[in-house]
Amino acid sequence: MTVAAKGSCLLCGTPSTLRCSTCASEAHIDLYFCSAEHQKLTWPAHKIVCGKRGAHPFRLPPFSRREADQAWRRYCQPATEDLQAQLQRDLRTICEIGTGKDVKESLDDLVVKANRPNAQLSLDDLDIILAVRAMSGSWYCTLPANSPHPPYLETFATTYDSLTGGNRGSSSDPSHEMLHSPLCHRLLAHTVLYLRVDTIMQNLKAAQKKTPASIPDEVRLLKQNYDALLEFASSARKEAPEWEVGQKLEANLQKYLADLGEADLAKALAGSV
Repeated sequence: MTVAAKGSCLLCGTPSTLRCSTCASEAHIDLYFCSAEHQKLTWPAHKIVCGKRGAHPFRLPPFSRREADQAWRRYCQPATEDLQAQLQRDLRTICEIGTGKDVKESLDDLVVKANRPNAQLSLDDLDIILAVRAMSGSWYCTLPANSPHPPYLETFATTYDSLTGGNRGSSSDPSHEMLHSPLCHRLLAHTVLYLRVDTIMQNLKAAQKKTPASIPDEVRLLKQNYDALLEFASSARKEAPEWEVGQKLEANLQKYLADLGEADLAKALAGSV
């Protein structure tokens, strides 16, 4: 990390002058962390787009053969939950309607298109890739807790889709790009906590049963993360009220965090020492 003008930590929102040196030098964007600890905690997700990989303008890696094969395997396997069956139906629908091809052919075609040199995908192709990744993120939620290979990229796609309606955020206005990239980095950092939300909330309930109750540090960090996301959304709306992505972001984020138990966190922390 290097020292720069003050910003706020991607994970907890704490003011900081420490930034990701790779993103600063290779992508010319300042992304801050309050400590080496929070940078390390965020790294499994952040490394996906760090520096020239896609830090600014924010871009995810090309749709890969691994992703296509995983989606195909899940489509073919017997569903063990209603959500899995629904995701299989959704995948078939998005592929057939979006491309006019069956699922396997659609996935294979997307891999080829996405990995061509200087690939320029159509908006329909980008929509399908986002949808496939979001479905993969949702599928992970049906697996046992702490399953291997946490899907940071796919979980980001799910979260981004739910908060923005799938808006890709591309804009001819540089000021909008300077809001969109930090938003995406914050949501990507959020995935490292999102994938542990159930465990964190269970640990909170267990701690509350003890006398005296001792709130785990991870609970405080989760609440800080929620507050930082809301603060960013509020500031972005005020700074650029015409920014399409930001127009509904704050309201969508409030609902999203409510569904994740934000009120329970606030209540628990209000009663703690």
